[in-house]
Amino acid sequence: MDEPAVTEKEVELKPELSAACFNSSTARFLARQPILDRRQRTFGYELLFRSGPESQFSSESSDSATKIVLDNLFLMGLDVVSDRLPAFVNCTRNVLTNGMAALLPVEHVVLEVVETIEIDEEVVRACRGLKEAGHRLALDDFTPALLPSPLLGLVDFVKVDFLLNAPPERQYLAQKLGARGIRLVAEKVETREEFEEALSMGYEFCQGFFFARPKMVVRRAIPAFKLNLLRILREVCRPDFDAGRLEQAIKAETSVCFRLLKYLNSFAFPFHYEIKSLRHALTLLGQNKVRQWLALVIETAMGADKPSELMVTCLTRARFCELLASSAHLEALETDLFLAGMLSMIDAILDRPLSEIVGELGVSDWIHSALVRSSGPLYPVLGAVLAWEKGDWDAAEASAAKGHISEADLLRAYIKSLEWTKAVFRM
Repeated sequence: MDEPAVTEKEVELKPELSAACFNSSTARFLARQPILDRRQRTFGYELLFRSGPESQFSSESSDSATKIVLDNLFLMGLDVVSDRLPAFVNCTRNVLTNGMAALLPVEHVVLEVVETIEIDEEVVRACRGLKEAGHRLALDDFTPALLPSPLLGLVDFVKVDFLLNAPPERQYLAQKLGARGIRLVAEKVETREEFEEALSMGYEFCQGFFFARPKMVVRRAIPAFKLNLLRILREVCRPDFDAGRLEQAIKAETSVCFRLLKYLNSFAFPFHYEIKSLRHALTLLGQNKVRQWLALVIETAMGADKPSELMVTCLTRARFCELLASSAHLEALETDLFLAGMLSMIDAILDRPLSEIVGELGVSDWIHSALVRSSGPLYPVLGAVLAWEKGDWDAAEASAAKGHISEADLLRAYIKSLEWTKAVFRM
């Protein structure tokens, strides 16, 4: 993974984002789910959205939801919501046929034709016009029952839901559609086994959170350099933080000290003189900021041999949790929330059970309860963040309500966390 340049300055939302965008009565739900290629590099993101409190949409409300996500794209910018990678956007019949889809930039958006649309001549004509204008098209939630489809000659991608289709159906679709040169996306891939199955069948892309799950959940030896990093992380996470003990741990892995000091001496921090030691950094920043930045350095280093999207998701989750501290009236536990968000993916980084790793780290009772028992004062925030990532809006609302977090605060914190992570990884 490239070494990130870090900005500590809070990135403000674009000025054109009106307060109404976050008003509780018009709160918008927007999240993204990564689409990875065969080498587990991020190809693009599907944008997940909902316009209001209903879990199910009528055709009219689906149109409204799509219009809102299109509006969000213009307001927030594709550089924030999809980092300028292809954004897969669900399109209803009306959005395809009334010219709204044509407003989106052809180079950054893939138009997904949702499975509920009746593919008649009007829809085919609209899709043909969009294709001729340079737009990329995808068919969503495809099944063998939808064969033959008059759109197969126009689409660039077909998405096959691995929950809806059994292995024989997945194989059948891969053979039929792959022979036509269509790029196949396996959706709802949640395990490594499913990911490997998709690759063996010829699927080019996979969507789901398989990359964020451990390959194995058995005890195994940790490489020496990761063991050193884990020792440092143990000191970072201890409730009885001790700067001297931390310095001793870092001496065993000087690259961590180098990376941290490089961050602190970058343009992102407004210091007027060079920071030459960790003790100096502690004096200037205080232990909470040092703990956060060290956690960032360590997990980034430990995840260097993992898919880059794992660390993007990890850091976004940590920052998302941290930004919700004030909304949940947990300002004093801001750093614990950051660490809880970051540690929630350490099982995928080390390929060991989460409860086992957390037990070894000796984290605070609050972090341990949130990660291992899904309880305690931090969990309403962590639970809301985890549900939001998956687009499970009902669960996100329920967990947020327990923490007295508004829908508007969720969206605001999510967008800011995306901006922050983008800045962290910018060279």
